[in-house]
Amino acid sequence: MSEELATSHHIRAAGLTRVDDRLLALKELATAEPRARTVVEASNRDRFVRVLLAGYDAAGTVAEFIEAEHRSPRVRAFFAMADGSPIAAAAMTVHGDAAVLGGASTLPTHRRQGAQTDLIRHRLNKAAEAGATLAVATARPASASAANLARAGFRLMRQVAFSAL
Repeated sequence: MSEELATSHHIRAAGLTRVDDRLLALKELATAEPRARTVVEASNRDRFVRVLLAGYDAAGTVAEFIEAEHRSPRVRAFFAMADGSPIAAAAMTVHGDAAVLGGASTLPTHRRQGAQTDLIRHRLNKAAEAGATLAVATARPASASAANLARAGFRLMRQVAFSAL
């Protein structure tokens, strides 16, 4: 039996199945990142979650998970603003010297205008201010998020993902 077949058998025997791969994105933090759009800390958690979910177009169990994850007091929440209103939302947590750039989404009518680029830059600056020397994020391969992270200087590595059968 080939090594790949044996591995596949063991994965199934463990009650798992392979699902879509994810990208793990890493960036060492050094200098301040320039930004163009106004990015603000989201002080109203309910509004932050509403904008985040609207950008994801999430519902049901997925929306419940995203909401629960982003209501944690450890999560720093940010808005990209246009004409005084939030058009995109993004989260970040800092764990020692590593920052995790969490969930981020843009309202459908405001996509492809650079809001996520500005949110990435803002979070990288805030992470560096908090003492982080490394930032990490995840994204789907070939997604707009992966492209945004690559443009921001992240090194993208493919990560195999599994789910219960």
